[in-house]
Amino acid sequence: MERAFRSKPFLVLARLKVNETDAAAFWAVLSHRKAGNSTNHFLRRLQNFAWCMRWLFEPVIPTPLWPKVKKKKTIAISAAEHARIIASEQNPEHRLYSEMLWETGGSQSDIANLTWERVDLKRGAISFYRDKLNEREEEGQICGLSVLVIGSRLRAILNQCPPSGYLFPTLRMWHSGHRTTEFARRCRIVGLKNRQLKGYRYAWAQRAQAAGMPQREAMNHLGHKSKAIHQAYAGDAHAVTLPLEHYEAEMQRKIVKFQQNEATGT
Repeated sequence: MERAFRSKPFLVLARLKVNETDAAAFWAVLSHRKAGNSTNHFLRRLQNFAWCMRWLFEPVIPTPLWPKVKKKKTIAISAAEHARIIASEQNPEHRLYSEMLWETGGSQSDIANLTWERVDLKRGAISFYRDKLNEREEEGQICGLSVLVIGSRLRAILNQCPPSGYLFPTLRMWHSGHRTTEFARRCRIVGLKNRQLKGYRYAWAQRAQAAGMPQREAMNHLGHKSKAIHQAYAGDAHAVTLPLEHYEAEMQRKIVKFQQNEATGT
C-alpha cells in the first residue's frame, strides 16, 4: 500500500491536508495518465479509512459516483499459439514450464514452486496448494489442496525435469512479475498480442468444457470454489456431446470386463 501511495497519481494528494481534500483532487488522481485499477482500489481504501477514522465527515466521492473498475479481458491461449510459443523457446526450463501450464492449468506461481515432494509417480498424482488459499487444516481436511492425476503427456514433461528438488529451480526464484514480463517478451517474438500467463488457466478451463468434463471436476482441478468464477474462465466454449452409442458401447465394455474378472477371480 505504501508503494501505491508513492506512485505518481497520488502525488496530487501529497500537498493537501485531509480536511482540504475535495472531489476535484480525487478526480485528478483517477484521471492521471499513470492511473489504473490499482489506483482506483487504493484511493477508495484511503477514503474509507479516513471516513471510518472520522477524519472526513462524509465521503469525498459518494459510492454511487465512484468510477467502476475497468477489467481487462484475459484471452485464452489457443493450441496453435501454444505450439508457436513452445517452438520458439530455446530455454529448456522455460519450454517445460509452458508445457506444464498447458497440461495442468495451474497458476504460474503454483507450478513454478512445484517440487518432487508433491509428485507421486507410483500413485500417478501431483498435489499442490493453491497459492491464493491458506495452507491449513480445517476439520481434518487440508484446504486449498489440488490433486491432479498424471496422464501420459504430463508424465513425459516430468521425465524431462530435474530428478529432485524443484521442477523449475530457476523460475521459482523469479518474482511473478518477472515471469510475466518474460512471457510477454516471448509472445512479442512470435507475434502474439495481449496474451498473459493467466491465459493458460483460461485455456485449460475452455478445453475442459469443450471436452465435456463435468464442471465440478474441472472446478476442483483449477481450485475454483465459485461456479461464476469458473464459468468466467470457461467463457463461451461449447461442450461436445458424444452420441449415445458411445456410452452404450462403453457400458457394455465395462460389463464384459467385469464378467471376465469374476470368472478369473481377479
